[in-house]
Amino acid sequence: MIFPQDMPTDHLDLMLTIPDRPIDALQEELQKRYGLTAHRETRNENAMILKVTQPNAPGINISKGGNQTWMGGNHEDTLKNMPFDNLTGSIESQLQIPIINQTELYGLYDIHINFQPHPGESDQDAYKRTLTEQLGLELVPTNLPIEMLVVDKVNQ
Repeated sequence: MIFPQDMPTDHLDLMLTIPDRPIDALQEELQKRYGLTAHRETRNENAMILKVTQPNAPGINISKGGNQTWMGGNHEDTLKNMPFDNLTGSIESQLQIPIINQTELYGLYDIHINFQPHPGESDQDAYKRTLTEQLGLELVPTNLPIEMLVVDKVNQ
């Protein structure tokens, strides 16, 4: 998603109880209240391709079931009984760049990553390094067309 620079920072609570077109009602409320509209657009963007370099790495295990949970904390993420794409979303959040999942990992997984920066290493670099060391994953830089949701602010 791409947001305008003057994106509102307050929160919106909206309960939609209408049976028809609830997404349309949400869009209408966002436009009325904040002057926001959105459209899809394909843009060439810097991204990272996520690949498996070490199958059977210690940090990724096929789930044995149970409740789905995600816990994140200081330099640590633990996902239990979750689709692999949930990790992809965490990587995007951590690195602030689109991630293209080419791992071919499907199903539910238990995943644990704990990263600590070495002296002089940024959190992002430590995270990338740890993806390889603990999860057997590699991030390959690329630039390719990606469909993005572009949020526009219109004058009210």
